[in-house]
Amino acid sequence: MLSMPSQEWHIRLLVAGFMLAMPLARIWWNRNIARPDTLGVLRRNRWDLVQLIVGGNLILLGVLCYVAWYEGTTVAHVRLPGWVRGGGLVVAVLAFWLIRWADVTLGENISFTVEVRPSQRLVREGPYRWVRHPIYLGALLFFGGLGLLTANVLSLGLMVGGWLVIMVPRIPREEALLLCHFGKEYQQYQQQVGRLWPRWSQIFPLRKPAGEEHPVAAPASGPEETPPMPLVLEDFPGTTQVSSPLPVSK
Repeated sequence: MLSMPSQEWHIRLLVAGFMLAMPLARIWWNRNIARPDTLGVLRRNRWDLVQLIVGGNLILLGVLCYVAWYEGTTVAHVRLPGWVRGGGLVVAVLAFWLIRWADVTLGENISFTVEVRPSQRLVREGPYRWVRHPIYLGALLFFGGLGLLTANVLSLGLMVGGWLVIMVPRIPREEALLLCHFGKEYQQYQQQVGRLWPRWSQIFPLRKPAGEEHPVAAPASGPEETPPMPLVLEDFPGTTQVSSPLPVSK
């Protein structure tokens, strides 16, 4: 009979539970929305499949280093205060909620592959009002939070690094497809909303001066000035000369 290791067994079970809950929950949430040919699309886009396999294995390896191989990776353990590890757990929970919020907001527009469907619309509400890729941000915070909870440098590096292997090449390709599909609408969205973090102007919008908010109407222009009348000079009796106010070219 296998005996449960006594060292941090409760935290190790918690980490394992979170790692199982994340993919299973997303599959359950989107069971009626996800396309049935997702695996076929991944086979056609082999680069995406390679990234998912490599990054996913790195993440799995990072989890196993803490959950299953705890005694063999003691050199990577770091003494962190309890509030730091607890903060990592809070970050992971909030990240889990952010991913859930983004999934609900996307609805039928969700896609697990890098593609744009003809019926897809540009979603700008919910978390997409603040960042363009809230699911990627949520996953990054999720693995980073769990890494802090483990207090294991190797686990933290493998989990975060594995997700970066998936995310970093994926975002530019995804945005190029969206820009090609939506054109100026997505270009304007890029200028207004940050990629993985809100822009400074989103958090602290600049207020216009009072004079610019309520511009004062310009005074009505008065009647046009009449041009000066020509001068009449009488140099000699019976002779009249007209002097024009405009210069005359010779």
